[in-house]
Amino acid sequence: MASVSNGHVSAGSRPWWEWAHRWGQTNLVEVDVDRFDIEWWRAQWAHTRTQGIIVNCGGIAAYYPTKLPSHKAVPGVENRDLFGEILAAARSDGLAVVARLDSNRADGDVLAEHPEWFCHDREGAPYRRGDKYATCINSGYYNEFIPSVLREVSEGYRPDAFADNGWAGLDRRNICYCEHCERRFFEWSRRELPKGVNWNDDVYRQWIEWGYARRTELWRHNNRVTRAAGGDTCVWIGMLHGQLAHNSAVFQDIAALVTHTPVVMVDFQRRKAEGGFEQNAEVAKRFHSIAGWDKPVIESMAMYDMGAPAFRLSSMPHAEAELWMTEGWAGGMVPWWHHIGAVHDDKRQYETAAGLLSWHAANDEVLQDRVPAANVGVVWSQRNLDFYGRDDAANTAESPYAGVTKVLVAESIPFVPVHIDAIANTDVDVLVLPDIAIMSDAQCDHVRRFVERGGSLVVTGTTSARDENGRVRHDFGLADLMGAHYTHRARGAVSRPPESIEIWDRHSYLRIVESHGERHPTVAGLEGTGTISFGGHLPEIVVDPDRDVPLTFVPEFPIFPPETSWMRTPETDIPALVATEIDSGPRIVYIPADLDRCAFREEQPDHVRVIANSLAWALNGRGRIKVECQAPVNSNVYRRHDGFVVHINNLITTTSTPGRQADVVPYGPVGVRLRVDDGARIRRVVGLVDSGDLPFEIHDQWVTFVVPTIAAHEVIHIESENHHG
Repeated sequence: MASVSNGHVSAGSRPWWEWAHRWGQTNLVEVDVDRFDIEWWRAQWAHTRTQGIIVNCGGIAAYYPTKLPSHKAVPGVENRDLFGEILAAARSDGLAVVARLDSNRADGDVLAEHPEWFCHDREGAPYRRGDKYATCINSGYYNEFIPSVLREVSEGYRPDAFADNGWAGLDRRNICYCEHCERRFFEWSRRELPKGVNWNDDVYRQWIEWGYARRTELWRHNNRVTRAAGGDTCVWIGMLHGQLAHNSAVFQDIAALVTHTPVVMVDFQRRKAEGGFEQNAEVAKRFHSIAGWDKPVIESMAMYDMGAPAFRLSSMPHAEAELWMTEGWAGGMVPWWHHIGAVHDDKRQYETAAGLLSWHAANDEVLQDRVPAANVGVVWSQRNLDFYGRDDAANTAESPYAGVTKVLVAESIPFVPVHIDAIANTDVDVLVLPDIAIMSDAQCDHVRRFVERGGSLVVTGTTSARDENGRVRHDFGLADLMGAHYTHRARGAVSRPPESIEIWDRHSYLRIVESHGERHPTVAGLEGTGTISFGGHLPEIVVDPDRDVPLTFVPEFPIFPPETSWMRTPETDIPALVATEIDSGPRIVYIPADLDRCAFREEQPDHVRVIANSLAWALNGRGRIKVECQAPVNSNVYRRHDGFVVHINNLITTTSTPGRQADVVPYGPVGVRLRVDDGARIRRVVGLVDSGDLPFEIHDQWVTFVVPTIAAHEVIHIESENHHG
């Protein structure tokens, strides 16, 4: 049990984030002061093996008897200090405590008292957020008032740390024209505020840069406040979102922010309709890819219904929560159960976390101190979402990344997300750049160095067509590697396909090209056809000599009425895929056709097949794991000092509506072949969820075994006597 020292919980000399591996939160509501049953929740903390809690302290409303003017207190705290009572109970039970604020809005009475704290439109009217009003990130509310709350709570209660849910302020769809923003932006840029959203306006793009800079400075400022008041481990943590497009919309430069914190808190509580449960593993790996695998990434995991619509007080189906949470573990996420309010008629949600976290506690050791053993890195860039994706970031810039990762999951190819500025330090065999249009010269050079070290590439779309400021280059920045040159012409559109069948300008195809009577490996498995459907965006390129072009473009033609549906131009020399092998070494595949974006949006199997073939050809036999199963699984592999850990996660969904999965559908068998390190002597293969000890065979560098069946997931520990790590 941890001990209490100077008001903080400690485990010897280790800071709280190193030993608290299971978290819980009862998100207090304003009537909880009169009904919070402290003893019941203490029992629930023990039942769920919780080691740390997040509890409301202030911001919009205070859950303690505050002495600060304009800090509205919830009714009843003058008689019951709910925050203090919960903190004391957690301290007694040896739990770490993170005090939670929500600082992005306030009530109308605060607006009347301090209008200068709030965001205003060009006419001077305050921006509303629900039934409250948006507070301005450049005002005294953030600069003085919130720091005063942090100091008051720290000095009075000594929590281990602070977290803030809505800390980033107004999103970029709205521009605040208050006096503080006008003055501060002018001081920063020597320009007036932009008159509206206009990505072609230099001033607007400067405003975007300024928005990011302000949030990063706010993160540092709040940490200076909390550490000065509560000690070096009393950090302030702004919660971050899992979706890349959302991070951009609220000016959260996560690559910059996680460098300023020893622990990351993520608010990403349900899968999106466009993807499956594997999204959660990807989010976990993406945060670890920039934070490092030694920093904990803690994710809020809802126990309440997060469907569409969401029902805050009803239980999420156990299967939905289990499949989501275990995918998070597969990516290295620390669990954090989450309830809204302290009292529920639907008590089923209380049992969901208990069984799952009991398993987590029993197997905690193999979930810690490990690093990915992946051959493929998929590059992501938040700047690409901003200056290429603009107001359509989710479709234009995020969906190509999501399409590639979806194929990697389907093919059981373990991957790691790679931030574009971390390419130089990336140790993988294949690097994928999914329509990373925005690239600086330095970033292009890092890719070249990667290839010089023997790495292979899969490049798609308009990668490197624009510089870091979004300006279109004369030619691709990576033209020498891609073997192709930019003509500044394109076919099709990046936007989503139209719904009406009478609009036929998306009705294009790709033709499979044979060379000397043979097809390239990138189009293997398509032997029964000479064309595949397309319907996407294709930049026109000029290809260097002696490059393979396995796919070419077939232009669109009418599809209605049916009598007109025939190819007007059945063949062209417009390349849709270019393949290059450099002196029997690195292999480079350039796919200008946006098959990755289409694979994510429309799930066309032929698009998936071409991308999968391209990845396999680039890997050239260097795969880490081979999985055979008739049903879809997600595979993630990690190295530990004592061997390997393999996560196999169930991907069968019985509903397309997030939050509504009612059942886990077990299936099997799952055959696994894992390539281990030279000289590794495997002594045991054990499934830690259901399988127990598994028979295995060793041949060359491959260990082979069969998992008889999996329910939500299986975690296999491959123990080695002399693992080299």
